[in-house]
Amino acid sequence: MKKYIKTVVSAFVLVNLVGCSSEPKVIYREPVVEKPKIEWTMQPIEDSVLLNPGMSEQETANILGRPIVKEFEGQGSALQWCKTGMGGTPFPYDRYLIGFFYNGKLVGTRNYARTEHKYGDCSTLYREIEWKPSDTVIEYRFKN
Repeated sequence: MKKYIKTVVSAFVLVNLVGCSSEPKVIYREPVVEKPKIEWTMQPIEDSVLLNPGMSEQETANILGRPIVKEFEGQGSALQWCKTGMGGTPFPYDRYLIGFFYNGKLVGTRNYARTEHKYGDCSTLYREIEWKPSDTVIEYRFKN
């Protein structure tokens, strides 16, 4: 009798264990597609505080990185760097830095921002330099 009860209990436990197990449910989901990562131009224009008059174009580029554009006329040239603005941040507009060079030496910088609502990478939305004759002439002399 004890053997019979052991067999019945064992069979009962075995049936319950087998009955509780089932194939796992397979849930089919749409494949996760990541949005393409856009590498916006984000140059360190804040580092312009490290620039000094008389620096060469190469020394300036070592601090700010490769410029987005170089324009020149005669002995003057202008290099531009930029940082793409991001909506929802303290800097929503594209910001630019222009370095002005005369005879290959830095003579000045200017900043500007594009506040128009044009979307895209700042390296494609820069302003071209207007090379107009100056009404005053300033001679820059550098000690070597």
